[in-house]
Amino acid sequence: MDLGEMRAVAFMASTVHACGPIFWIGSAVSENIKPEDHRLVVMVSEKGDRIATKKPGDNWIVDDTMIVAQFPNIPKSKYAIKIDLRPLENK
Repeated sequence: MDLGEMRAVAFMASTVHACGPIFWIGSAVSENIKPEDHRLVVMVSEKGDRIATKKPGDNWIVDDTMIVAQFPNIPKSKYAIKIDLRPLENK
């Protein structure tokens, strides 16, 4: 999975749904499965609100409406991929 693509989708989703800045990528089947390109994966907010999906072999699709708390366990999963859009702090 391409981290740059996931960050771009997260940024677009954050502007559409006014949420963020931290997002999680996980398997739509179970939080105990690693998210991979050949699986259905979802992007969720810190609360587990679904904001985007990616079907196997397809592109990311930002959901028109946020599905509230559909995947509350993905942010706690050890397999989830964290996308943090906050800028790095300058020292």
